[in-house]
Amino acid sequence: MPGDVMLALLGGAALQLILLFAALHRARIEGGGSRSAGFGNTRIERPGLITALALLLAGSLGALVILAAYGFVPVPRTGLTKLTAQIARAGIGIKTATCVLVVVLAPIAEECFFRGWLWTALRQFWAPGAVILCTSLLWLGVHALDSPSRPLFLLPAGVILGLARHFGASIRASLAIHVFNNALIVALVALAYLMQH
Repeated sequence: MPGDVMLALLGGAALQLILLFAALHRARIEGGGSRSAGFGNTRIERPGLITALALLLAGSLGALVILAAYGFVPVPRTGLTKLTAQIARAGIGIKTATCVLVVVLAPIAEECFFRGWLWTALRQFWAPGAVILCTSLLWLGVHALDSPSRPLFLLPAGVILGLARHFGASIRASLAIHVFNNALIVALVALAYLMQH
């Protein structure tokens, strides 16, 4: 068990660091020497709409959990759910490392890569809808590495993150929602585990 968890944590961290370092390099190029410009790191526009999108994402996550609890949505039985159970039984160090990876590193790396420099680069040539579609599909593709069915559950998040990036006109909007979403998922998983034990 500890070997599986450590391998998953190290592999997950390595993937996120690769995305982050690639994004840092490309953002400087895309921003003409300014990483901030290459990421689209500006003040969030339409904060009320961004808040509504965050609540919509939380509601869709809640609806999925309720539908799964009553058997209307099949819960994938994959290595990911087995790994989650192993992490729940692990010590505080593993739990802390998992939380840092899921709630901090993953949102920062993924947003910098997909809705940061890639978004900025594509937006020069493509309409917003095409950029949302492209960046969301690529983001979902990375999550298919966890489980082939996982992108189906993440589809609402991919769309909402793209909409937040577009309407918020800043990577900060999608990043804030991504952190919120992942923190909510960690809290729900922890609550479900506590209720079962």
